[in-house]
Amino acid sequence: MRKVLILTPGFAQTCEEALEILRQDGLTPVFQNDVPISREEEILPYLDDTVEAIVVGVEPAGKLVQRSAKNLKMVSIFGAGINPVVLEGAKEAGVTLTRTPGANSNGVADVVLGLMLNAARKITRAERDLRSGKWQRYYSPSLYRATVGLLGFGAVAKAVARRLQGFDARILAYDPYWDAEAAAKYGVERCDLDTLLQESDFVSIHVALTPETECMLGEREFAQMKPSAYLINTARGKIVDESALCRALEQGQIAGAALDTFWREPLPQEDPLLSQQNLLLTPHIAADSLESRNSVSVYAAKNIVNVLNGTSMEGKPAWLVYRAPGCGNSRQ
Repeated sequence: MRKVLILTPGFAQTCEEALEILRQDGLTPVFQNDVPISREEEILPYLDDTVEAIVVGVEPAGKLVQRSAKNLKMVSIFGAGINPVVLEGAKEAGVTLTRTPGANSNGVADVVLGLMLNAARKITRAERDLRSGKWQRYYSPSLYRATVGLLGFGAVAKAVARRLQGFDARILAYDPYWDAEAAAKYGVERCDLDTLLQESDFVSIHVALTPETECMLGEREFAQMKPSAYLINTARGKIVDESALCRALEQGQIAGAALDTFWREPLPQEDPLLSQQNLLLTPHIAADSLESRNSVSVYAAKNIVNVLNGTSMEGKPAWLVYRAPGCGNSRQ
């Protein structure tokens, strides 16, 4: 038996096509017990010598996990974000690593716009007030003709920019790897990070988590933002210094924020973020539309089949993060 261990609960929940892709190649999908995993040691009981591939989302499947599965050939990331722990584990264990950038961009972009509107117009707060017997009206800024800064200009940011055109928004973006054609198409202005922070009414994060982007937004960056500005993070929690964000909210350096990702997931009940009044929190749901889940599931499955069969890794759907030396057909 050749197994694919599926650690992330979102894979193929509503997508039989992804499972069929694996089965047609002689692979047996094996799901863990749908319990959130926070430590590598929790993964070890699911491993044996028949596991050839692992599907991960935010699970910390690092070198301990990857070295423990003796016949592991590859790890398929369910999504676009790259966990540095998983990447370093792949390099040390000699395991190929793939991801699925862009497959969930529309679903995430929908939530980004929703969080902008909700945070600024205080929709959730007003609804809670009403349920508690308060008739409280908030006079708040509009997204219409606002200046929106996109920190990163990849697939999700482009999908956000496309949606913002309907609001006649001014769109700024900071990204060292510039797509001039897409920027012209969506009316996006290129700028440096300081300009983006100083001029934006909304700052939305769309960069990958790397050693360079960890705590990319901290005290210095919040001090540059407008007191009327809002921060939106649907990327990775560690890109934002959460302690600095709490201080910025408490001191009125920014008007509010909306976070879908956090340093610790699930978010502990004692976390200081939960006591912030001008902070909207959601449990990492931005990519959870049915369409996004199905699309990412299919591409993650195709990546597995391509790697194990030694198929060319050029272009879609195989997005290669790291190729192990000698990566090829697992049947040889």
